[in-house]
Amino acid sequence: MLKVKLLCVWLSIWLYAAFSASVSAAAEFQWPQGAKAAVSLSYDDALLSQLEHAVPALNQAGLKASFYLPTAFPVFRQHLSQWRQVAEQGHELGNHSVSHPCRPEGRPWVTPEQDLNRRTVAQMQQELLEAHQALAALDRQALRTFTPPCFDFQAKDGHYWARLPPFLLAAKTNQIQQWTSYNGVSVPNLFLVVEQQSFAEIKSFLLQAAAQGALANLLFHGVGGDHMAVSVQTHQAILDYLKQHQSLYWTDTYLRIQQYLQQGKIPSPQA
Repeated sequence: MLKVKLLCVWLSIWLYAAFSASVSAAAEFQWPQGAKAAVSLSYDDALLSQLEHAVPALNQAGLKASFYLPTAFPVFRQHLSQWRQVAEQGHELGNHSVSHPCRPEGRPWVTPEQDLNRRTVAQMQQELLEAHQALAALDRQALRTFTPPCFDFQAKDGHYWARLPPFLLAAKTNQIQQWTSYNGVSVPNLFLVVEQQSFAEIKSFLLQAAAQGALANLLFHGVGGDHMAVSVQTHQAILDYLKQHQSLYWTDTYLRIQQYLQQGKIPSPQA
């Protein structure tokens, strides 16, 4: 009986200490420069409208973003010098595989070569390596982040990015997750694919992120053209809002945001 009482006392002390540490960590955590939320602007699929409209607008606003590039796509292969310049301007060239494999259900555009149901985990891991090598030839970076095409991850024989290779720091998905910061605090992860939303709807999303101290992910495809496009005007309004409220939002590449969460300090800009 005495042993049971002692065990209960010990357990109570341990739980109290753990709770106190969690509360203390939560009170100490903050985004860089006192911002209320971090914002990751990302652009998928290596589209020409991103080079024509998104990159100049980002540079004009002084904001950094992540571009997730399938390295077999024509706009990537035909514009290597421009993508190299994008990296030199401080943006992230993110891994989006070589050929953009997806599950074909409900997606008539998926070719047999892109059919994720036919791919093995080993084949997909090799694709991630080949894509990284192609991107590293442009930006000379040893580390980057990854967005799985179509947010699909189940290959023929398993979950192909359950264990990320060492050159990928983190994967961005549309699943509701909790990202753990350097001091053990769970940070809400909010996600919005921007397509046809009004600026008012997007601003509401960003205000929600600020209220929660969250990481807000805004994912774009086309900007003023191409598929799943947002208008140039709405895209510009988003950038203007973020630039005007830099005390509220820390906007940076997904790589640097994840480095901050995992290391607990502001990372250096890309070389």
